[in-house]
Amino acid sequence: DVVRFTPQERTSLYFWLAISFVSCILWIDLIAAQLISCLSLLGEIINIPKSFLGLTVLAWGNSVGDLSTNTTLAAQGKGIMALSACYGGPLFNILFGVGAALLINAITATETFTMNEFSVYGTTSLMVSVV
Repeated sequence: DVVRFTPQERTSLYFWLAISFVSCILWIDLIAAQLISCLSLLGEIINIPKSFLGLTVLAWGNSVGDLSTNTTLAAQGKGIMALSACYGGPLFNILFGVGAALLINAITATETFTMNEFSVYGTTSLMVSVV
């Protein structure tokens, strides 16, 4: 059977869908922030540098969702899509994340920011090697 809604019911449904979506985003943000705080505190207790935590534990945790998704895709016989996602996901994250951060910095910066030649080539080489 097909469920039919009147226009008034549809408007009410869209409102509750929007509220549910925002609520889910807020819960994910809250849980992720608490998880990062706990891992940072654990690193402080064990005396592990934050840079090491960021490059290992937090990065691995960020990749678990990609791992499960790509493994599921490969198991379903969509190996090319899984392989494309292995490269496309991190590339998108780097380009969008770095681009958004630089855009926000360029808009809100009150003083000039200069990069030396080594910094530009080093950062570019690091991004390319990650992908």
